[in-house]
Amino acid sequence: MSTSIRRRAIAALLLGLAACGDEGGATTTTATTATTATTTTTPTTTASTAVTTSASASDGTGGTSTASGTSESSGGSSGSSTTGDTTGGGGAGGFCQEACGSDSDCMVGGADAGFVCKESRCQPTGKPTECTGDPFCQIVLGSALVFCDAPDACMGGRVCAALPGSTQGACVVPSDGMGGGCADPYAPATLPLLGGGEAEVCYVPGGYCDKADPALKFILYCNVKPMCKQDAECDAAPGQPVCGPSGACVCTMDAHCAGFANQPHCVGGRCECTSDQECAGLVGADSCVDGGCGCGSARVCPSETYFDGTDFVCEPL
Repeated sequence: MSTSIRRRAIAALLLGLAACGDEGGATTTTATTATTATTTTTPTTTASTAVTTSASASDGTGGTSTASGTSESSGGSSGSSTTGDTTGGGGAGGFCQEACGSDSDCMVGGADAGFVCKESRCQPTGKPTECTGDPFCQIVLGSALVFCDAPDACMGGRVCAALPGSTQGACVVPSDGMGGGCADPYAPATLPLLGGGEAEVCYVPGGYCDKADPALKFILYCNVKPMCKQDAECDAAPGQPVCGPSGACVCTMDAHCAGFANQPHCVGGRCECTSDQECAGLVGADSCVDGGCGCGSARVCPSETYFDGTDFVCEPL
């Protein structure tokens, strides 16, 4: 399975987690996905992609890979389904991303917005660089990568939970802030807060530290175990309404992808494009790259950047 597919799948998982709580105010490094190839309008460390993904990803064999990298057969399929992991006509391709050369490039409106240039990307200062253990990832995934460095740094009703082995915290949602309880894949737990005290919050018990997988670097090497047990739990996963054998939500036929004009084919459990023509008319994309709409060159990227001194590049995630 390609690295870009793996990263898009994990990013989609984080988007699903983020949807359960307000992320306003604190620093977030969650990757953004959309059904059109718009670029980032809020600071992120990865590019926006013109794909809709789930926690499953194609492994190129007609099966499905979960976030932990295991392969499954989606089974029970009927109707038309594409079984190859295709790259369409886009070749290597990539996705529009803002590249920097120095810290000054990462200013916003002439002001220091708390970002530095690292590995040619503007990244927030003070963010942990890797997981310290499973409890760390369970809190980080529960926050959807919204970090805090002070007890009062979180907004939207969130609280700053202390991260084990780090001086930073993560903004998590109190258990009573999710409409009466923590919805799956969250679970309630009483955790220590940064600066003292404790609170009952929602975390992700299936999270674990997985430093063996380089594709997980952009979420601090945090991985997550399968999330569904029955089809009804996949209702919130557009295009992937079936709970596969490994516990990942998947599609099993092209009809499941009917709502996605740019990714109309079910490929190994995911809705994907199979040709460049299916990406026509999108902003920031003109090529089918590893099943998602991306760019063939930086010429199709938007002219305006979020950061003052960055330039758009077309590169793999």
